[in-house]
Amino acid sequence: MYPVIIMFIEDDSDREFMEWLYGEYYLLMRKKAYEIVMDDNVVDDIINDTLYFGSIGK
Repeated sequence: MYPVIIMFIEDDSDREFMEWLYGEYYLLMRKKAYEIVMDDNVVDDIINDTLYFGSIGK
């Protein structure tokens, strides 16, 4: 399932790109985040925050 922030992107092509990006790189992002924090409880929060701040920086 995609993070909620992706569902709020109004432009269809931007939303599709973010869905693709999330699907393509989720496992890599999860692995890297876990290497940094070593805590499964916060890994998804880090990934979602990264996507949020990446989407507003446009």
